[in-house]
Amino acid sequence: MRIFLFILLGFVFGAAMPLWAQDEAESPAVDEAPFDASTLREDGQIIAFVGKKVFVRRENTDNVEKDENGEDNIVIRTFRYEARYEILDLVSGDYQENIIDFHTTSHRASNSTEEHELSDIETVLFILTEEQESGFSNENYTEVHRTTDGDWATCGNVYTHYDTDHPRYAREPLEPITFLEPIMINVPSLKENVSDFFDENEIISDTDRAESQADIDEYYKFESGLYRPPIWKRDGDIATCQMGTRVQDLYEFQYQTWILPEKREKICEARHEDELEALKGDYDAKTTLLDDCKSLLKIQNLP
Repeated sequence: MRIFLFILLGFVFGAAMPLWAQDEAESPAVDEAPFDASTLREDGQIIAFVGKKVFVRRENTDNVEKDENGEDNIVIRTFRYEARYEILDLVSGDYQENIIDFHTTSHRASNSTEEHELSDIETVLFILTEEQESGFSNENYTEVHRTTDGDWATCGNVYTHYDTDHPRYAREPLEPITFLEPIMINVPSLKENVSDFFDENEIISDTDRAESQADIDEYYKFESGLYRPPIWKRDGDIATCQMGTRVQDLYEFQYQTWILPEKREKICEARHEDELEALKGDYDAKTTLLDDCKSLLKIQNLP
């Protein structure tokens, strides 16, 4: 199945790739040209696009999180990656080039694979927001697929596995979608094995094995229950996707539920900087002050 990527870039330090030599015979291949993620856009500009992955590769540097005593956190590491995508469809924003480079990160257990989650997929909703202090970016991505009417759409609920009562994870708009290539899941294949939770030569007690199996069975019951009508059509073990969200609607949804609230929070933090500093450790008072400010901005339909 050919999969592409819907990427939403917000407040990022990603940048346009320079136009390479016009003589294609003399220009480097797209995946061989020098990586260039220098900032070439205005701060706060958002670009949303459907893109095809050229590469996602890990840099030689990584960031080890520190605990409260300043010691290395041996559980979590933040790896930084270089990502390059070919833009296939511009959904929102002003962007003239057909190739874009940007940095992304992956938070991994110290003993896990160093490959980025994106390494195995070609199509996703990708949202990047810059973290000024660390220089890294946050991301949120969801696969998108070509539809029979020439559009792009996600399959099912983007935030199914989250607390959908929280405004950040409110459900996106769904509609019946016919995908160019049917999206089918063999539901039993989603179930994990006990052996996946232990090292090959590790000695496992019967109690530990039974507890792990119980956890696996409980989660599989939850996960398999997600693949049901009307979003999915079930035919025995096979589930076929019937509903999704078009990229334009998904962009608008993300803007209203994530990007715009974050903009308002930054405005309020700057507006009440002195008051927040005076409150210091009073978390509840800080939260109330920011919430009141954000509510006012929302009523005023700002920014």
